[in-house]
Amino acid sequence: MAKNTPKGWQISIANPRNEPLTVHVEVNQKLDCEDCKPVAKNTTQCTVQLPSGPFAGQTVTINLRKMKE
Repeated sequence: MAKNTPKGWQISIANPRNEPLTVHVEVNQKLDCEDCKPVAKNTTQCTVQLPSGPFAGQTVTINLRKMKE
């Protein structure tokens, strides 16, 4: 699920197979977060690690902040 907020984007991801997973999310906007990197002029890629073990299947939510121009 992706939600556009006044400060940027809030993205929630889960793996219904209850397995650990690495997800790469690309957004066509300049954004900032802990695991974000620019991949093109106005594109940001974020890496999200979904949990394993007893936390497998739980939703992970990240906040992508708009960068000041």
